[in-house]
Amino acid sequence: MKFVIGSLEEVAEPLRGEYEARAGKFHLKTEGDFAPLAESNARLAEFRDNNRSLNSTVTDLTAKLKGFDGVDALEYKALKTKITDLEQGGIKDKNDVAEIIKAAVKAAVSPLEVKLLERETSERAAQEALARTGLENKLREVGSKVGIDERALPDYVNRGLQVFRLVDGKPAARDGDKPIFSKERPAEELSMDEWAGGLFSDAPFLFKTSGGGGAHQNGRPLPAQGQRRVIQADAREFGLNLEAIAKGDILVQQ
Repeated sequence: MKFVIGSLEEVAEPLRGEYEARAGKFHLKTEGDFAPLAESNARLAEFRDNNRSLNSTVTDLTAKLKGFDGVDALEYKALKTKITDLEQGGIKDKNDVAEIIKAAVKAAVSPLEVKLLERETSERAAQEALARTGLENKLREVGSKVGIDERALPDYVNRGLQVFRLVDGKPAARDGDKPIFSKERPAEELSMDEWAGGLFSDAPFLFKTSGGGGAHQNGRPLPAQGQRRVIQADAREFGLNLEAIAKGDILVQQ
């Protein structure tokens, strides 16, 4: 009897019940394992499993190879070598490149920034010194008009620098950042002339001794009334008569 037949008609009818259909053919029913048949079935199963595994591997590799379409193997190797060299140089990603560039730029620019800062500081100091000189000259000009004694000029100027500063190029009275307003004209800021006039009462020792013949007041000679008009050392009077005082037509009585 054949172990495998293609059709039951190949064997006598009484024997057909001894066959069973498997994989499109009819196999003889047996009790236990027929060695040649068992070995063949085992090899067939192994082959089938290997074949499935190989097919799966081929599918995976084929999919992976599609990702390398257009890639030159030699060029890839060269690039890989460059990447290795960069990593050994401390570059592993774009952030490392940015940091290296930043460090290089800083090293190149830092000396220039120091020089620029030194120059700006020097220029600012020169400007401040020039502004201070201009303010001092303005104070001396007003001091000369009101009769400040030459020997008292340093004290007078120092007092003025504590009150006035240049704002937009002009002297302005300030208390910190706040404007100081005039006592005579509250809507206006205190002028240097009015401030200087106020020193008659606050610091009379800053002024020159009145000259000429006539009466004396506080040990200082005053001119005769008929020669020049004399006014009291009052801030309001002083402010109203600045021009005449500067010309010498009016003297201030201390």
